[in-house]
Amino acid sequence: MKKEDPLAELDTSKLSQQTERNRAALLAAKARVSEAKATLLESTSALDRLQELNRISGGKTPSRAVMDTAIAAEARAQADLESADASVAQSEADLKAIQRDLSKAIIRSPVDGIVLNRSVEVGQTVAASFTAPVLFLIAEDLRKMDLVVTVAEADIGRLKEGQFASFTVDAWPARTYNASVKRVAFGSVVTNNVVTYNAELGVENDDLSLRPGMTATADISVAKLENVLLVPNSALRFDPIAAEMLGKAEKKKETLVQSLSPRRRWRSASKPTIQSSPSEPRVHIIKNDKPFEIKVSPGLTDGRFTEVTSDALREGMPVVISAQLPSEQ
Repeated sequence: MKKEDPLAELDTSKLSQQTERNRAALLAAKARVSEAKATLLESTSALDRLQELNRISGGKTPSRAVMDTAIAAEARAQADLESADASVAQSEADLKAIQRDLSKAIIRSPVDGIVLNRSVEVGQTVAASFTAPVLFLIAEDLRKMDLVVTVAEADIGRLKEGQFASFTVDAWPARTYNASVKRVAFGSVVTNNVVTYNAELGVENDDLSLRPGMTATADISVAKLENVLLVPNSALRFDPIAAEMLGKAEKKKETLVQSLSPRRRWRSASKPTIQSSPSEPRVHIIKNDKPFEIKVSPGLTDGRFTEVTSDALREGMPVVISAQLPSEQ
């Protein structure tokens, strides 16, 4: 739709009747002005004649009482004229107000856009008390949209306007959309004692494939690194000592089970993954059939991989990410 296109029309029967009454009241007020002008002219002429007679007679006629009455009559006529003029102004204001209300009876689109939702039906009573009711939801330009994302409290400090972002939607799972950080809210949102912040991403939607209300999963790039070493996060968590301790515990448990159940002499090949958190960042490689420790300095992470620096670690070297206990028959 285009700007100023009609969206809905209210019942104007009462407004039209009130408009006619106000127009008639204005005509009556103007008639009273004409009448007041004639009365003032008559009173002024009568006073002028009495004053001329008083001048010719040397003040003998008319009497002082007659003169005072004529002066008062002229003053009343002048006041009546001013009152009639005020009535005309009031009637004109009332007529303009009702005409303005009548013009608002046709609800028009404020912008060029698309109607997303209609909250009113034909014949429905619409009343506004303290807040105006929402009748239509209009999107101004779907080619430029905003994506509101929820950011964890721990990550909000790294967000800045202009950062690159990408996201996907369920409607087009194989497609990745580009965006940029448009605004980061200062106010927090607390849900179940979890503090988050909202960030707005600006999105170009030239092909109109995105629609309002869609849910999306977004990734925001807070830093860009090139030609760096990356290791899986699980490699930084692996601890061979914990693996050995767990192996001994599993072996003792298996021995006990075998002694209680002689016929059950097999074990599942599926073993738990050994993951721990060493005091110093390190990764392990296999050297002479044993895990060999290499200390590293971790950097940025995307939640799956972490940037590391180390003089002993090279690109392409296998790193240990988990340990699995050998199965026995």
